[in-house]
Amino acid sequence: MSTSMLCTLLLMEVKFVVRWSLQTKDGARTFDDFLHEGLIEYIDVNEESNALVALYEWEATPETTHIEIEPFTILGIVAGLIPYPHHNQSPRNTYQCAMGKQAMGNIAYN
Repeated sequence: MSTSMLCTLLLMEVKFVVRWSLQTKDGARTFDDFLHEGLIEYIDVNEESNALVALYEWEATPETTHIEIEPFTILGIVAGLIPYPHHNQSPRNTYQCAMGKQAMGNIAYN
């Protein structure tokens, strides 16, 4: 792939992302709309091992398959809620994750 073609593809992607975010801000479309259209996809740990995930839009390359919506959730939602985890000892973060999981309720379908 030539450099000019790569730049064109990236510009098209950036224009799409800008248009996508403007439609969301205007209230024309919601998060659920993008989820149903397949623009937003939830992947689990097994799928993530075969995906190339970029943390930010500017880190995306042609090989990138997914982009994180919020970089702080890369460790998971519970771990993302720990304030200043990089200043804590690792066992303290693990303990906080365990306590956070206990505080959440689960829905059971029988």
